[in-house]
Amino acid sequence: QMQQLQQQQQQGQQMQQGGQLQQQQQLYQELEQRIQHQALLQHQMMMQQMVLQQALQQDPRGLQAQAAAGQVQQLALLLQLEERKRQIQQQALARSLGS
Repeated sequence: QMQQLQQQQQQGQQMQQGGQLQQQQQLYQELEQRIQHQALLQHQMMMQQMVLQQALQQDPRGLQAQAAAGQVQQLALLLQLEERKRQIQQQALARSLGS
């Protein structure tokens, strides 16, 4: 009977460890998605800058160029915020994995 009890305890511990591993995998997947999202944002911003440059070439004093510049500035701010958020999340992840 003692043996059976020990076996049950071991099984319980293994299940707990399995759960923790699953949690970590989920965290990694979430990070992966965020990084892909980040790359997409950066790509969009580069495209915006190209549009801005074209607008400036075609119509240097145009309102078009000013509007595009405003959009690029907004995107740049967004990217900075995203980057900051990502750093905070990575630190949190590192802490949770470290504990």
